[in-house]
Amino acid sequence: MTYFVVVTNKTEYYVDLADSPSTTTNYVPMSIYNNTNLDLYFKVKLKSVNGGNPDDAGYSNYERTIGLISPGNKNLKSYLQFDKDISTITSYPTTDSLTITVEAYSDDTYTTLVDSQDITVNYTYVNHKDSSAVILEKWDFDDGTTQGWSGFDGVDSGTYFSSPYSAKFNETYTKRYLTSPTVSFTTTTGERYWLSFKFRLSSASADINKVEYSTDGGSTYNLLDSFDKTSGSLDELVNKWICYCAKLPLPEGVTVDLKIRINAKNDNTAHWYDDIVIFKQ
Repeated sequence: MTYFVVVTNKTEYYVDLADSPSTTTNYVPMSIYNNTNLDLYFKVKLKSVNGGNPDDAGYSNYERTIGLISPGNKNLKSYLQFDKDISTITSYPTTDSLTITVEAYSDDTYTTLVDSQDITVNYTYVNHKDSSAVILEKWDFDDGTTQGWSGFDGVDSGTYFSSPYSAKFNETYTKRYLTSPTVSFTTTTGERYWLSFKFRLSSASADINKVEYSTDGGSTYNLLDSFDKTSGSLDELVNKWICYCAKLPLPEGVTVDLKIRINAKNDNTAHWYDDIVIFKQ
């Protein structure tokens, strides 16, 4: 009997470790569905990294109690949180394969295990400030302008990741696209290209719905990432600077006219963005 279903919205995660502390905290969001007529109590933990002990790969604090999910109900905001010692990374990019175990118990003391399931995700670490990276474009808004981006309401000198300014999407209930200027360059066969930016949300009701990219100057866009449009963001991501990073699947050996756009949603809250970087590594 399968007691529950666990769903992750993706299996590939990317982290830009530029400006990170010596230990970085990361998340794997998931949704858990209780398929039974029983009260079930859930835990999630990191089982292995690259087939070995997570501690040996620099991971720590990798077990979390989710708690009760009632019969027939679901928890759309479950997640695993873990720390990574970045001194264990010797070159970029580097990828760790993480096996995560979700456990269901019939009691709130977590002594009677009734079911468990494993999921596997990959975490790839890059660093745009490492000597191996080549910066193709960076928008830091530190000249006091939005530097050619459309959709922002201006810059903010009171909240920023890197002094003295960030770009701000104001406190209005709306959805809109935040769109970059065009960045033109010729791709190299076998090279990997990345998008990284810092963002900050003032409420869990704010969200980033999706991130898209265009290689033809904005005539057409391709989906890079999509997110849950109904439940908002994890409370743990609010009022702190978060780094978003993704691999750009660009065609090889051609000239691209790259544009990035972020579909953002406010609910009488605010977004801030800073240090948006296109780079290869």
